[in-house]
Amino acid sequence: MIIFIRQEEEKDYRRVEEVTRQAFSYPGRIENGKIGCPYEHWMVNELRRRDGILSLSLVAEVEQQVVGHIICSKAVVRKEEITLPVLNFGPLSVLPEYQRKGVGKALINGMLEKAKAEGHGAILFFGRPEYYPQFGFKEASVYGISDCEGYNFSAF
Repeated sequence: MIIFIRQEEEKDYRRVEEVTRQAFSYPGRIENGKIGCPYEHWMVNELRRRDGILSLSLVAEVEQQVVGHIICSKAVVRKEEITLPVLNFGPLSVLPEYQRKGVGKALINGMLEKAKAEGHGAILFFGRPEYYPQFGFKEASVYGISDCEGYNFSAF
């Protein structure tokens, strides 16, 4: 299977919404310990309108069909008088039938490569702690970073 990663275009918006809905939809059941989330597609639309970095909104195509999407947005880390700009990424969406086939990895690697090329230095997000270390991510607490209320979680 050949996975092609490219920047999202306006013509992809509707398909990305469909992909995101399907990726986060588990109607009436729990799957892998998760209950479906009906708001992820809304979040993508809001990020496009506000804090999203459109150059870091990427789609994955297989056989010229969009099967996955990732988007980054602006965030900051504050400590006393210092404010450091960082990226936040997510949601990361992959159609259920393409999950566990390398699409998510290709999107993350594409995003990391492009973010580095654009000069972004740090990324913060909440995600599965058993999955993201393979990309070099560490818990925020390793760097003395907590959420805005001073808490930390293994998923951060």
